[in-house]
Amino acid sequence: MTPSGPEASSDLATEQLHRAFLDAPYPAIIYADNGRVLLINRAWTKITGYQLSDIPTISAWTEKAYSDKKDAVRTVVDALYLSENRAGEEFIVRCRNGEQRIWKFSSSPLGVHTDGSRLVLSMAIDITEAKHAEDNLRKRDSRLRALFDLESLGVAHVSLDSGRIIDINKGYETLTGYSRDELLKMNFREITHP
Repeated sequence: MTPSGPEASSDLATEQLHRAFLDAPYPAIIYADNGRVLLINRAWTKITGYQLSDIPTISAWTEKAYSDKKDAVRTVVDALYLSENRAGEEFIVRCRNGEQRIWKFSSSPLGVHTDGSRLVLSMAIDITEAKHAEDNLRKRDSRLRALFDLESLGVAHVSLDSGRIIDINKGYETLTGYSRDELLKMNFREITHP
């Protein structure tokens, strides 16, 4: 005989929530203020390589993932048990294979466990690729700026639509004989030989 009624609905909802947590596309962990890790999801394990048996406590996790920065991370974690939702905490996480990933965490208190400990859910978005792309753009922009600022080369940034001069370097001023202020009011056609 299968259970029916409110208790069966509650069991089904609990099972569905448990599966949703395990299958969530973002790394997620549930832990208690007594230091015990209750659950990690598949995304967490897939990215880090750690199973729940590898990180049964927050201390084990912070030791493996943060080593020399573990104390700073533990301070943030300890504050979560007493706080409201927190978002935007970024940490470099060291995976089992030694790879470093950058995670942006959001955390939320889950209330009190049956044993009296306070629970926290933390989820992360792996922003490693986005951070690498930002760094590459910064480096590229820095190289372009260095090239732009060469005084021996006259460089102008011009609007393709209007031909208006948007920016110039010192070399362009020297080349044209106009001041920066004068050039920024001009169209490149005004100073270009037909």
